[in-house]
Amino acid sequence: GFPEHHAVSPAALERHRRLVQALKQQGKGALPARWRGADLERVWNFDTPLDEVLRACDTVGAVALDAAGRFAVAGSTGGSWPMLRGRVGDTPIAGAGFFAGEHGAVACTGAGEEIMRRTLAREIYQMLALGAHPQAACEAGVALMPKDVEVGAIAISRAGHGAAARQPMAWSAMAE
Repeated sequence: GFPEHHAVSPAALERHRRLVQALKQQGKGALPARWRGADLERVWNFDTPLDEVLRACDTVGAVALDAAGRFAVAGSTGGSWPMLRGRVGDTPIAGAGFFAGEHGAVACTGAGEEIMRRTLAREIYQMLALGAHPQAACEAGVALMPKDVEVGAIAISRAGHGAAARQPMAWSAMAE
C-alpha cells in the first residue's frame, strides 16, 4: 500500500553535495574524521578515477511481522562513499545491519564499521527479547554509538514498532 519511491532522500543528497563541495575546495581534510588518515588516491581500486566517483548512496531497511506472527528483516545499501570495491559493510552482516528472531526484527544504517564493532542490530534485538518497547530499544541502541557516528535503527516486536537516528531519515508509516 505504499507509493513507489525511487529517489535518494533530500537530506542524503544535501550531505553528499556538501561533502563533494568540501572535497573540491579543501581536499582530504574535508573527509569525516574516520577517513582523514586514509590515502584514498593510493589505494583506490576502481576503474573510474576517485574524483569521478562523487555520487550519493543510501541504505533501505525494512522490518515486518506477518499474519502468522513471524518476524522478518531486509536491507539493501547503495554503499558508503568513499569506500573501496570489495568492502563489506554492516548491511549484510547478521547482528550488525540486521537481526530477526522470535522476539522481533531490527534493521540498522549508518557508519558500517562502527555498527559492526558493536553488533548494533543484535544489541537492539536483545533489548526487545528482554521486553523493551521497540522505540525505547532503538533509542538506547543509537545511544550506544559514539556521539559523532551517524546511525539509525528501526525495529518491530509484538509490542509495536520504533525508529531512532542521529540524522534525518525517511520513515514510512506502518502498513495495517
